[in-house]
Amino acid sequence: SGTDMVQVIARSTQTTLDCPPSTPANSPLTCTVTVQDTASGTKSPPVGTVSFMITGGPAGSTSSVTPCALAPTTASSSSCTVMFTANKPGNYTIAATYSPAADSIHAGSSGTDMVQVIARSTQTTLDCPASTPANSPLSCTVTVEDTASGTKSPPVGTVSFMITGGPAGSTSSVTPCALAPTTTSSSSCTVMFTANKPANYTIAATYSPAADSIHAGSSGTDMVQVIARSTQTTLDCPPSTPANSPLSCTVTVQDTASGTKSAPVGTVSFTISGGPAGSTASVTPCALGPTTTSSSSCTVMFTANKPGNYTITATYSPAADSIHAGSSGADTVMVTRRSTMTTVDCTPPTVPAGVSTTCTATVTDNDTGTPITPSGTVTFTSSGSGTFSPAASCTLTGAGATATCSVTYTPAPVGGNATQTITATYGGDQTHLGSSGATNIVVLALPGKVTGGGQVDLDGGGRASFGFVVQRQTIGGLATGELEYHNHANRVNVHSLGMLTLLIVDNTATFTGSCRVNNTTPCTFTVTVQDNGEPGSRGPNKDKFSITVFATPAEMVTLRDLRAGNIKIHNSEFDSDSLVVAAAEGVFPSGASLNGVRLDGLQVGKGIITSADRSARGDFQTVLLGTSILGQPQKISVEGPASSGSRNADGSVNFAGLSSVDMGDGTAPLTGVPFSVTATTQGLTLTLGLTVLPTATLTAGHITIK
Repeated sequence: SGTDMVQVIARSTQTTLDCPPSTPANSPLTCTVTVQDTASGTKSPPVGTVSFMITGGPAGSTSSVTPCALAPTTASSSSCTVMFTANKPGNYTIAATYSPAADSIHAGSSGTDMVQVIARSTQTTLDCPASTPANSPLSCTVTVEDTASGTKSPPVGTVSFMITGGPAGSTSSVTPCALAPTTTSSSSCTVMFTANKPANYTIAATYSPAADSIHAGSSGTDMVQVIARSTQTTLDCPPSTPANSPLSCTVTVQDTASGTKSAPVGTVSFTISGGPAGSTASVTPCALGPTTTSSSSCTVMFTANKPGNYTITATYSPAADSIHAGSSGADTVMVTRRSTMTTVDCTPPTVPAGVSTTCTATVTDNDTGTPITPSGTVTFTSSGSGTFSPAASCTLTGAGATATCSVTYTPAPVGGNATQTITATYGGDQTHLGSSGATNIVVLALPGKVTGGGQVDLDGGGRASFGFVVQRQTIGGLATGELEYHNHANRVNVHSLGMLTLLIVDNTATFTGSCRVNNTTPCTFTVTVQDNGEPGSRGPNKDKFSITVFATPAEMVTLRDLRAGNIKIHNSEFDSDSLVVAAAEGVFPSGASLNGVRLDGLQVGKGIITSADRSARGDFQTVLLGTSILGQPQKISVEGPASSGSRNADGSVNFAGLSSVDMGDGTAPLTGVPFSVTATTQGLTLTLGLTVLPTATLTAGHITIK
């Protein structure tokens, strides 16, 4: 026999560690450990545990791998999985050592692998608004995000910027910024971007990690459009101007954008709308000049030739290299009609009534700017009575600033020299306002003469006697004469003190004057009479008389037919030597009679003028108050015009003529009866035919002799 000794040894193994080649810091990595039975014979999966040892990595780094227990994976091998992590980038060598179980038939072994721990990836995002005006800083936000797997952390470090784009000569800037954590996985910072010229600018943000950072750098971009700075154009014009009168308007262009403002440069052009058809208007363009650090302005002149509302639009056009945007603004100007001045001149300025004067109106455009010749019509009016011919209006003609036209004016008769105002009123035209002017003319009263004497019936019964002589001897002369009026019913006597006016128109005469009632009360009067032909009180159309006495109490007789007497308007010149005017009552001495009728008294009204040639004009009227042979009251009416007369040395006046005598007994009046009168201020002596009546003495009223 022989023996030998065989040593049965543990089965050999091979340990393999398989890790991915790299992982970011703080990002766990899965490694697989496989222990393979490498001996001959019957293989079996090794059992036991695997431990690990890590070498490498930068100073201060920490790393770890947890041990693992093997589990069969095939009939000849076992494996387990472990997690590797390290907190700093670097190359790490991991050694895996297989330790067999106590009853294992396998021998231990080891294997290694190397893992590169890399910086954690990041994403840099730059977020800027899409646009900003030139020179207006823009806020942009940079965010750096930890994008690696594993435990994230906010990146630390700084961000720098690079700007590309923009026109030649432009300047732009962004200041670097230091990141600050905003979340557990990101950091951010804010920067200001500005550029001085409009264009598209690309901003690149580059993240540079801090020296001990575990993050990798990254970059991101954004594009900002730098736009022209906004402006506001304001046009300021006065609200109105006359046609053809230049108006000064100011255009202001204001930089309204944020940031650093500057005065806009460039020009302003204008468009005009509105105005009536056929109108022309203009505004000249202007170049802006700086007025403040943020605005520019210029002044222009606007003018239009016709009234209306005009809208002016000012449009700002920036200069070629301007950083400002265009804008526009509008204002409305009301173009008004031009003012005028109207004057009127009448030649001659003084005319007798009924004589024409030529009145010329001159209308002048007196507004600012270029005058326009006034056109249209001028209407004339007078403060007095008169007529314009050929019409009360005329059509202007002229050139330049002035136009004229003329009419003739013929004043109607006036009671006394009168100042009349002639007013010329211009109604205006399409481009002119109306205006008016006035001038005064003096209308001279015409010569004339009216005489009268008689009686009128009174309202309510009774009679009144009157007598007057009123005349104006020369053109423009004073009215002179006398009036006597006596109301026999209430014994009111009116005695004139002077004449104020005398107006004779056709067959009507009106005269006024001052007076005294019953020799005590001051008064004024107006008398109107009508001469309707001869004989005055006996014709089919009788003469008429009226009087208004302004006193307290008033006395008024409306225009009415004469009961007796006559009114005479004298058309020819008559040089008077004296006048006799009476409205009175008188008494006869006892024994006075006419044709068997006893006479007690008389009522008389007369207005007589005598001349140096012993002629006379005017009318005499009297009522002889008597008693018939039957004892009944009987009134004998005597009236007639005076044809001759003279003034006596003692102051008395004689006048004579042919009369009509109505005996008041129902018989027909006697005509052609010669009469003569000798009148004094105290009474009168009447002769009818061959009968001389005794002198009647005045008891009421007045007999005036001048």
